[in-house]
Amino acid sequence: MKKIDFKLTIAVILFFLISCVSMNNVYSEIKKNSGINKKDIFLKILILKTNNKVKISSDAYLKLENINIKPEREYEIKLKNNQIIVNDNIIASKTIQILAENNLIKVNKKRYRGSIIVSSEDNNLLFINKIYLDSYLYGVLPAEISPKWNAEVLKVQTVAARSFAIYNLNKNKNFLYDLSNSVLSQVYLGYDAEHERTNKVVNETKGEVLTYNDEIIQAFFHANSGGKTASSEEVWGGKFDYLKSIDDPYSLNGKNYKWNLKISLKEISKCLRNNKIITGNIYEIRILNRTESGRVDKIKINGNNGTFEIKSKDFRNFIGIDRIRSTNFSIQQKNDEIYFEGTGWGHGVGLSQEGAKKMAESGKNYRDILYFYYKGVKLVKIY
Repeated sequence: MKKIDFKLTIAVILFFLISCVSMNNVYSEIKKNSGINKKDIFLKILILKTNNKVKISSDAYLKLENINIKPEREYEIKLKNNQIIVNDNIIASKTIQILAENNLIKVNKKRYRGSIIVSSEDNNLLFINKIYLDSYLYGVLPAEISPKWNAEVLKVQTVAARSFAIYNLNKNKNFLYDLSNSVLSQVYLGYDAEHERTNKVVNETKGEVLTYNDEIIQAFFHANSGGKTASSEEVWGGKFDYLKSIDDPYSLNGKNYKWNLKISLKEISKCLRNNKIITGNIYEIRILNRTESGRVDKIKINGNNGTFEIKSKDFRNFIGIDRIRSTNFSIQQKNDEIYFEGTGWGHGVGLSQEGAKKMAESGKNYRDILYFYYKGVKLVKIY
């Protein structure tokens, strides 16, 4: 029997360990400076990684910090021999910062507040938006939740997103950025995604974060828990007392409560092969065991090349997280096809967005909702 040991698991464990240390440092610094302003906290968000040419533009003149290149309203950035080229000027440094004073900056026509850092790494250009914390949240909220939802839900999401961002601030000093703009961090779409209602809520909850034992929490969230949330320990192996598995009746019958998928054994084999798991022709897939919240822990796959045990969260990534929407599923095999029936959408840890929506509609305020999904926490104002 072949057991698949994925590097992702190690990476996640390191993520938990590293981010704990750095978050404590950030929060300690905030507490020491009790008069801190939100504009003193900024983040670096990876918004693009490419080896193609990219146009940076603005209605104002752009300039490169500490580099003597003529200010222009548009720069063409490209990479040649792992060197950054700006409007045909070779840059000696591997990292540059582009500023447009008091104006928005466009990266391939997408507008962003703040400044843009460009760095060369492994024959790619990395475009990083350096932005103040709450300005960043303006571009996160409408990407993660509908601005049309109840204001109390928007407040819940804002506090969770702000806590998550500060927790991950500078989690690894060797990284060029703090967060990406994808679901691997928090979805961030920049200025053009901003909405009046969500911007208003970010301002109304200014400085509010969640703490546990006087430390800002890792405020994970997902779309729908399927009726029971998962603990952080069962999903990633990192134990946080405020991220426990709880019964969540508010998520029942939400829009993303139930899902199903029909997929051929041949396609599953192809997806696994694309991730360097060579099963050959698959003739059986079955569930091995479940976690404390009822989610699938491991599955067993029998194929021409042997028997493979795979963690369900890895299997979900291989097939597609929008196809297998959670690890809370059952399997039925019919001839050469597998039928998945599941509940919930996402990893299931922490806040259920659809559960929060239902709670708000039933009259709960944002504090009630936060305290329901994150156990033993306190809502505090740090600036």
